[in-house]
Amino acid sequence: MNFDRDLRGYFNFYTSPLHSYVIAIFFKVFGASIWSLRVNGVITNLIALFFYYDLLRRFSPRVAFWSTWFLATLPMFVAFARIAGENYALNPLFLFVGIWNFQVLGRESDRKIVSAAGYVVAGILFALLVWNHIVAAPTLAAVGIVYVWHVARNGKPMQSLIIPSALMILGAGIACIPRLYGVLAYGYPITPGTPPQLPAPISEAFLNLIWTLGGDALYARACGEVLLSLRWFLPLCLVLSLSVFARKDDIPRRKYWYTLVL
Repeated sequence: MNFDRDLRGYFNFYTSPLHSYVIAIFFKVFGASIWSLRVNGVITNLIALFFYYDLLRRFSPRVAFWSTWFLATLPMFVAFARIAGENYALNPLFLFVGIWNFQVLGRESDRKIVSAAGYVVAGILFALLVWNHIVAAPTLAAVGIVYVWHVARNGKPMQSLIIPSALMILGAGIACIPRLYGVLAYGYPITPGTPPQLPAPISEAFLNLIWTLGGDALYARACGEVLLSLRWFLPLCLVLSLSVFARKDDIPRRKYWYTLVL
């Protein structure tokens, strides 16, 4: 494999070379093998789990361990961690560590310099998240929408978001320097461009979502064969689990956090 310090993904313009550099390091240390190609995704996901757990224990210590265990055993998380792809190997790390910096260093720190650094680092990691693979953009947007809704529901002034947002934009600008250099110096496109064909019908996309939630697509990709299909069973369990929101006797605060998680 030839790594020439490129500024874009090796197969397309909408990914970054970050994961390629990670692979290069593992190949240098452990030698070029399938094991060293795939193990970096497992390691980065384990690190992401640590930050995920630390975030949860700050909000709900009683469920932090079990929520982390649930994520660690989720079919998507397990199967994707073993696929040597940039969005599977690095995106959970960038996302959870970015949120951790925003919350722990940015919001919870009493020292202004530490708080500012937390917001800037969060902006850097969020920008790297999207640059690493553009598929992360909807996830980051969802996190942002949930946080703004959380601020509004708790009666906090929206002006409280100005300074954190400005510092995160600063961090994002720093992270975008290599990408912008590629655009200006090498003529890389700013956006991925228009797809060559129209998107799939919404019905087809919905069925594909069900297939993915059921785990069949993931295990078929990782193992090559599915002996017992749970394509409709697991999504049905998810729908039934959402019935907890309809309980009128539930604690309002708990129902609020359930909604936030959803």
